[in-house]
Amino acid sequence: MLRRLLPLLLLLLAAPSASARSAAAPIPASGAFNATRSLPLPPPPRSALSSLSRLTSSRLLPLLSELLLSPATSAALSKIAAVLRTHPVARNIHATASKHPPRVLLAALVALSRLQALVPPAVPPDWRRRKPEPPPPELKGDILTFLPFATAAYGWKSDLFSRFRLHLGDFAALLSKTGLSRPDIVHRAASRTHRPAFVVARDRRNGALVLAVRGTMSPQDALTDLAADESRFSLDPRSPDGELSLAAIFGGGGGRAHRGMVESAAAVAEIARPIVAAELAANPDLRLVITGHSLGAGCAAVLGATWRDTFPGLRVLCYGSPCIAPLNCAPTSCSFITTVVNEGDPFAALSLGHLSDVFSAVAYFAEREEVRERVLRVSAEGGGGKEDRRFLEKTAKEVRARMNAEKHYPPGVIYELKGGEGAGLWRVPAETYKEMRVGRNSLDLGPHLPGTYEEVLEAWGGGSK
Repeated sequence: MLRRLLPLLLLLLAAPSASARSAAAPIPASGAFNATRSLPLPPPPRSALSSLSRLTSSRLLPLLSELLLSPATSAALSKIAAVLRTHPVARNIHATASKHPPRVLLAALVALSRLQALVPPAVPPDWRRRKPEPPPPELKGDILTFLPFATAAYGWKSDLFSRFRLHLGDFAALLSKTGLSRPDIVHRAASRTHRPAFVVARDRRNGALVLAVRGTMSPQDALTDLAADESRFSLDPRSPDGELSLAAIFGGGGGRAHRGMVESAAAVAEIARPIVAAELAANPDLRLVITGHSLGAGCAAVLGATWRDTFPGLRVLCYGSPCIAPLNCAPTSCSFITTVVNEGDPFAALSLGHLSDVFSAVAYFAEREEVRERVLRVSAEGGGGKEDRRFLEKTAKEVRARMNAEKHYPPGVIYELKGGEGAGLWRVPAETYKEMRVGRNSLDLGPHLPGTYEEVLEAWGGGSK
């Protein structure tokens, strides 16, 4: 999925220049980092953010956009560039990267990773004594039934590259994966900037009208992913005449979410709402199910939050949803939205707020050499004794006190697919994804792929019957 561009882009913005990297001393695998005492410190590296800011504020970028891109794509790029110049996360990254030499930043990042492994985040108090809670039978059936719709929205390429299955075109993949026939497909829409591809289909066997939104598959979708700042939207997106009002969506204050997802939901709704309304009126025995994977899941969640009163009884099923909204507001607070997160999916704990927290923690360790080196030494010794344990817990408390940026979370009621001991699909609190884990597998995309979700859910469904 192209959503991987967001963390990589932001990390690149903080990366030092090549000359500064060549001056950095190698970092040993364990033990104290004494290079900072034995070698002279190079001048603070200049972050690439400065260069990007000059580029985006010059006349060059607007000129290239006008010549090479559509007006919608050009406008989207301009908004993203503005976020990269002015957002507090970008300023935090720039300040941290320009203040410390590369080897100190790397050592601080390693120290954070090892501290997280030794002192994991605490479970929320009201969840500590709760028994493991699997999804109820009806919800379990829906999770398994509508997953193929979410993955079929990608077309034939996704199945070929993730599961080595060949379909002769997107339409053939849709029919094969869902078991539908050609007359069941009501509408298909291609993607454009801030409007992912989607399909509306009748699943009479399961009594549902399904709106499946595709995840990231195109450069236009990647722009939606990168529009990661926040937008407000209305929970009653109807104008007085009953038609969808895009101004109502953006003018209201009922919900807060990832701006790219909000704009995508508005664009999908403009086309899909009259189609869905007509189909449900003609087929009163069908209920509405909105589903999607990745970007499609985030768009589905926002869409469901705006339609919860328009189409009573709707259900939203999200697979591998990114973090799209703060706690305690729509769509994270919507009980009719269910999100399935595969254990290890990096996008369940990745938002601008999460990145800001990581750089705040890195700054903490970069400013405290003795603390940093002790964490590294204790971790190399396997955790140390009681005194070291108290030190680690105290340090973790201080670090996490700094990790206080407002973050986005996956939407609705969350179930996590766990492997190993205690394997299964279990409900977890949204706070499970409060902290972005830094480490060797922190950006492993394997657990996020649609084919992976199909494999693990099929195994769970077959083994738990």
